Amino acid sequence: MAASFVCLLCLMVVGQVKGTSAFDDFTCITKPRIDINNEDTYIATYLHGSNASLSFRRTTFTYTGSSSYSYYGRTWGRLPLPANHSFEIPALPGGDEVSILRLPATGGRTRIGSFACETSSTQGLANNSIGTVIMSRSADFLPTLMSQTINFGESVNVSVMATDPSRTITRWRKDGSGVWYRSNDRLHLEIMNASLFDSGVYEVHFAGERMLGNQALMRLIVRACVKNKWNAPSCDSDCPACFNGGVCDDMTGGCICPPGFGGRFCEILLGPNRFGQNGSFLCDTPELGGGPTCAGMLFCLPDPYGCSCAAGYQGIDCIESCGDGFYGANCAQICRCDDGAPCNKTTGECSGDCAPGFTGINCQEPCSSSSHAFPDKVQDLTLESTANEIRVSWSSDGDNDKWCGKNTAYHVSYQLLDLEKCQPQINPVFEDAGITLEKGIVIRSLRAHSTYRVYVTSKYNTGNQTTKSKDIITDEGVPLAGPRVICMSSSFQIARVSWRPLPCGKRSGHITGYTYALRDAKGSLVETDNTTAESLVVEGLTPGVSYQFRLRAFTRIGPGPWAVAYIEISEVDQRNSESSASRANFVVPAAVGLTVGVLLTAALGSLLAFIKHRRRRTRKRNTNRLTSQPLPDKGDAAEAMYENVHDEVLMKTPSAPPSRETSTRASSIKLSISTRVPSTLHATPPRGNQTKAPKQRQTVGPIGKDGAYYESKIIS
Repeated sequence: MAASFVCLLCLMVVGQVKGTSAFDDFTCITKPRIDINNEDTYIATYLHGSNASLSFRRTTFTYTGSSSYSYYGRTWGRLPLPANHSFEIPALPGGDEVSILRLPATGGRTRIGSFACETSSTQGLANNSIGTVIMSRSADFLPTLMSQTINFGESVNVSVMATDPSRTITRWRKDGSGVWYRSNDRLHLEIMNASLFDSGVYEVHFAGERMLGNQALMRLIVRACVKNKWNAPSCDSDCPACFNGGVCDDMTGGCICPPGFGGRFCEILLGPNRFGQNGSFLCDTPELGGGPTCAGMLFCLPDPYGCSCAAGYQGIDCIESCGDGFYGANCAQICRCDDGAPCNKTTGECSGDCAPGFTGINCQEPCSSSSHAFPDKVQDLTLESTANEIRVSWSSDGDNDKWCGKNTAYHVSYQLLDLEKCQPQINPVFEDAGITLEKGIVIRSLRAHSTYRVYVTSKYNTGNQTTKSKDIITDEGVPLAGPRVICMSSSFQIARVSWRPLPCGKRSGHITGYTYALRDAKGSLVETDNTTAESLVVEGLTPGVSYQFRLRAFTRIGPGPWAVAYIEISEVDQRNSESSASRANFVVPAAVGLTVGVLLTAALGSLLAFIKHRRRRTRKRNTNRLTSQPLPDKGDAAEAMYENVHDEVLMKTPSAPPSRETSTRASSIKLSISTRVPSTLHATPPRGNQTKAPKQRQTVGPIGKDGAYYESKIIS
């Protein structure tokens, strides 16, 4: 069995993802477990201090993307990334790089598996790769550790726990190969005298259910050298003391520090919200969306470190706090406080003295190996800045005697006083830069052209401390954003563009001007120039053509990113169209007025014709009455006159009957006369009692074609 096991290992591809170059300040982050159907996730890679491109790949066939074995690349090459993935590259200050592989819930079980974050150096160096794994929250088996690192020749027990104790029919695989072990209750795999061939990704699943995505995935990393040795393959050099869970790199001899710690020997306490070998990155940034303690994140570093939770957390999901007496990444470090007192679960610091035989910032340094002097009061504080960093150094007045016990450490903190010299801070916030035994530290990820105050405190374990502070302005940088175009208009062959100044927080220095570039639809450069104004006019453009307008601000250090807008040049000369519009504005109302006038005239003519028709009928009736009845007596004159008067008559002047010509030229006035006549005019006495009335004369004027004319006179 052992012989066949060794032969099988010889035929397998080594699963350890490792570059041949020195390790970089390079971190790969993900969520260790996800809800397959309802939870978005990501894989994020961060790189500090190197110029390289970042990428991602699937490293191991786990049968969670397709039922087709050849689809996963055994026949066709590279394994595919999860379904519906996307890439995001946020901008970071100071030359740091980040790339995020977004994995939405729609990707389902294709997101379960073994992956890698990779760098591709632009200087021709070999690629560096960091392995990581993603499991399902409903996994049938849970690994004791998702990543383990051992030394060459050591023994290890790779174990899992069944979530349903009644189901223990397991299948064990390594690096996506065929089944290694078939067992009804095998929940652990013991490896004796480990070699590099034992490194890789181990997988445990139920028989026939591998493609459901409920398998356990874990990484085993075997250093190429025995314990405390490096310089593989000869391994003839001694490793330094790597504190707080740091791992000695078997190729370079450097200490790879866990999240939350930094420095050459991982002796610097970075705090709960920082990761990277020098604390260059924060967990609560917008792109990660994490909290200020980095809980729930799986941090993977270059091999042979592997993966771990953040300092202060443990468990399969990295959300369980450390128990009393333990601290650090995966809660794997032991507190060294006097009388067994609990320590800080993130940093390991003791509130009182160190335990006998230990010293250092967090009491992790054995007295027998200490070669440090523990200085006293801070003196000669010196600050040197770049755009995004402040290098802090100091001296002290303490003696150089070794003292194992109540020692002095230095706590460095800082405040942002004025952002980019344009936004003074009302209540400056204190930020921790770290705690160190050295006489210097570098504060990173700062804002350019901004005023900071740096504090260095010599801190005793007994609680006594002294502080020294100093202000400094960071150097200018390049703008972080493009200007915002607020007004863009075009007319015949002319484009007008204006923009807002960059807001405070995006300038990184004093804005000395702007560069613009205008390109046509083919991408050909039409015009480019620099300007200090915040608007411009470009003439001589082609009508009907779309142009791309690009604009960026610059400081004395250099230009920032481009802002892009598009301009569509009108095909019509606006000046001519305005004249045409003016003429149209005159003609249209005139036409409307003429139409209304014609309609009113027609209506008036119809009304007059109707009135004329009525009058003709009235005249005809009156004529018939005048000819068929005798003239009234003198006493009936008034009554006869009123009976022939209608509601509307034309009263003419003068009193004599006018001729036809005079009648048509005379002014006319409408007069409304009531047809009701006073009773005195209608009262006619009986003929027998009639008295002689005064002589009366009644004159009835001629009837013209335009109406009736009446004139009556009563003569007494």
